[in-house]
Amino acid sequence: KICMSWDILSYTNNAPPKKSKLNPYSDGAAAIGIAKLNKYLASNMDYFQESDDESIEQELSWRLDPEESLSDWTIVIQNESSGQVREYNVHKNILAVGPCKSDYFATVFRSQMMENETNTSRIALEDVAADAIPLMLDWCYSQKLDVSSEFAVALRYLSQYFGIKLLYRKVMAFVKDDMNMTNVHHYIQTAKLFHDEKMLSLSLNICIQGIQDVEPSSQLLQSFDLEFFHEIISSPEVDTCSVSCHISKIVADFCCLHEHELDEETFEKLTDRRFIPLVAKESAIILLELESRLFRNNNEATCLQKRCTNVLAQHWKDFAEQGVAQVFRKFPSVVIGELLYRTVAVAQNDMNHCRSSVQNEIDKHTEIMNDKLQQATAEVQRQVEEECSARQRVEEELQEARRQLKMRDRELSTYKREWKRMVRIPVNHVFPRDVKRCTYHHQSGNEPFDNPSHLGQYGKVRPTAMPNLGDAVEDGYLFLRKSGHYTERWPMFYYCDR
Repeated sequence: KICMSWDILSYTNNAPPKKSKLNPYSDGAAAIGIAKLNKYLASNMDYFQESDDESIEQELSWRLDPEESLSDWTIVIQNESSGQVREYNVHKNILAVGPCKSDYFATVFRSQMMENETNTSRIALEDVAADAIPLMLDWCYSQKLDVSSEFAVALRYLSQYFGIKLLYRKVMAFVKDDMNMTNVHHYIQTAKLFHDEKMLSLSLNICIQGIQDVEPSSQLLQSFDLEFFHEIISSPEVDTCSVSCHISKIVADFCCLHEHELDEETFEKLTDRRFIPLVAKESAIILLELESRLFRNNNEATCLQKRCTNVLAQHWKDFAEQGVAQVFRKFPSVVIGELLYRTVAVAQNDMNHCRSSVQNEIDKHTEIMNDKLQQATAEVQRQVEEECSARQRVEEELQEARRQLKMRDRELSTYKREWKRMVRIPVNHVFPRDVKRCTYHHQSGNEPFDNPSHLGQYGKVRPTAMPNLGDAVEDGYLFLRKSGHYTERWPMFYYCDR
């Protein structure tokens, strides 16, 4: 075997060796040994350079073959309940030296105990702790913690049992991050097995904070014992007013699961009014049945019976439809009497409330209908007034139309009479030479005739009683005829004064 130190290696790099405890060959007498070392290294340089990853040996572990790993100690673990025995081949320098050391094994290795004669430690443990031994040894060799909720408390127990302080701190850090309402039952079960009060206290705080997440008939209720469950529901941190009905459900299911462990005193503690001021209707029948089986008949109703019958009476319609009369027959007579009394009182109140509600609805609808009737009446009245006003306007317009029609009739009569007095000029009528006698213009002498030679052909005498035709021009009374370059104007009618 060749032992190398940093001082020898530095000497091979043409540096003088330093005197130290690791290098006793600090004088010239070591030159021969150093030369042999250099020769060995030079001859095996190819071996070190050509080595690959496959040729590198595995890390030291208790899982290796004891002869190959040079194991110098054996731990024999026996399960207390099953009696199963398992052996683990370990190394004393791993368990007794370093940050992962075990105070237990360090003491054993340095003592004169009989275990040193056989290099074997025999230890009896609970099954869960025995199953966690491989996890503990893996951590001691690699410092890698591979733990789950099922084995966290067991590893904590082993770290205390064997005095592994660093493992204890690692496990506690894992527990604080991992524990919740979904896995707390694992911690409670194993903590009770090892009588670990600190783990039970942590589990208790988690359950108190998440009591609303505890489902009835869940696996978590099975892990509770009577004292632990009573500490949860009696904690001052639990707001019993807001979660009373939920607590009554889990109390009812817990008592059914642990009925063989209950007595009158424990049942009264779990169903105390301070913890369950209000009982859920689903739990009332269950609690009454449990109390009837646990308690002897009393002449007066208990506090729990009054609370249960009160909630059953409040929901008497639901239970009447479900047909639970057969269940009620199992109750003591005092419970049945209390239930009937409260049910009748609640039913009477419900009936009165129903009547009051119906009357209120009737009054409300009557008021609404009256309002609608008044609105409809006002609308009809408005429409009638509008119709009367419109009718009056139509009558007035009709009268005006009749008046104008009469006036038109009178005008037409006048026109007819006048036209009868108008005589058409015959075709062979010979006009007098003095056309002015039968024509008229209001400005005689300034007539706009085409032919200047015919100026002054209009007379100044207006025809007598000529019909009024509006704004007709004067030429409207004449017959116009083109003759060459000028226009002849001749009257078509003359007025016959008869």
